Amino acid sequence: MRFSLSPSPSPIVLNHFYTFVGLGFLDVHVEMAVDSTQNVTSELWAQGVGPIDLPVGPGDVISGVLCLDTKPPGTAHYFLANETRSQTVNFRVDTGFPPAVTIDAGVTRGDGSHPVDLLAHFGVVYFDEVIAFTTSGSRSLTSGDAITMVDEHGSTLAKPVRLNDHAFKAVYAAA
Repeated sequence: MRFSLSPSPSPIVLNHFYTFVGLGFLDVHVEMAVDSTQNVTSELWAQGVGPIDLPVGPGDVISGVLCLDTKPPGTAHYFLANETRSQTVNFRVDTGFPPAVTIDAGVTRGDGSHPVDLLAHFGVVYFDEVIAFTTSGSRSLTSGDAITMVDEHGSTLAKPVRLNDHAFKAVYAAA
């Protein structure tokens, strides 16, 4: 992921920006917030795990592999790297999750717990070499349904753009 980050005008809340990849119930997020003085805070986070001890910030390139065993207890294997800082972290967690039936990736403004979160002006975020493997072969994420992010009035905030079978970009579009 590479992007520039600036806040949307807001006198009362931080501007949030989350990039995510998901495999069924497994999600890995880069959570970022920027305030009106351009202070950016960021953290890597995983569903069912919480914060991950791998530094991340604007401009960093993050790569990762998520694997979920198909047999109970649903052991998840995480292999994550900050390519920019040459740092890695690997771990596994028994999740109890069923086998994954979906894969997803993209940008959002939060998890819904703070409905007044504003979307930070993130520019463009690239997702490349996105590949999923199953027991029946590989799947292309870009052959699925692309979703444009809109606000409560239907105005476009961000949109996905397919680049090829294994890459897309999310583009901030709001004025």
